[in-house]
Amino acid sequence: MKMYIDTHLHLNSKQYSNPQEIIEKANLVGVNKFITIGTTYKEFNEILNLTNHPQVYGTLGIYPTYDLDLDFSEVKKLISKNLNSKIVGIGECGFNQPLNENDRNLFKQEELFRIQIELALDLKLPIVVHTRNSDKETYEVLKTYKNKNLTGVIHCFVSDYEFAKKILDLGFYLSFNGIITYKSGYTIYDSIKNSPLDRILFETDAPYLTPEGYRNQVNEPKFIPVIAEKVAEIRGISLEILKEQVYKNSLRLFDKISL
Repeated sequence: MKMYIDTHLHLNSKQYSNPQEIIEKANLVGVNKFITIGTTYKEFNEILNLTNHPQVYGTLGIYPTYDLDLDFSEVKKLISKNLNSKIVGIGECGFNQPLNENDRNLFKQEELFRIQIELALDLKLPIVVHTRNSDKETYEVLKTYKNKNLTGVIHCFVSDYEFAKKILDLGFYLSFNGIITYKSGYTIYDSIKNSPLDRILFETDAPYLTPEGYRNQVNEPKFIPVIAEKVAEIRGISLEILKEQVYKNSLRLFDKISL
């Protein structure tokens, strides 16, 4: 039986009192690998500890509006010194809007994003991109790295197919989560229908964005099959074919994950 990979969750969330239990519940529905995502240097140790579990991998990165005390000249060193063989990507990083009063402005967000992109290139790791209400800014940055062997994923993809096409043209992947099950999720259907099957990933972004029908619960990786079933329905294809392809896609992008 082909399994699932949750390519983006926050297993170190304070909402999970027992990550081992979360993993075991996901295993029961076929989710057998997990990528827990970094957002602040303050959680790097937590992520590294979680990667001691044989099924858990991680990324390290600085979210656009976190770690406001950070000296940008230290970012590459800070991430690099915490790498281990289970760290499979850099991020999540990118742009986040609208801006609150104390947030980094867009110029600073871009500077931080580019530092992490350059580190990803140096390390030959994929980049995990966060782009809330910032498609234009994200594309303007990413297109400057076209043909430089930058790989990565737009996580929590919720944009139209026009943006999807631009991102796909850069060689990036698109990751879909529980938002596609919401009533408002129909706006994403064109991107799901028309994107090449070999560029799609699944994620939960757990503990956030629980799928429709379960929204009274904290999100967990056990809900990945709900997302997969919705994508199969939207595309009108067999769930088994979809599962097998998306699993391959996840391993191709995050190529440091062992089989």
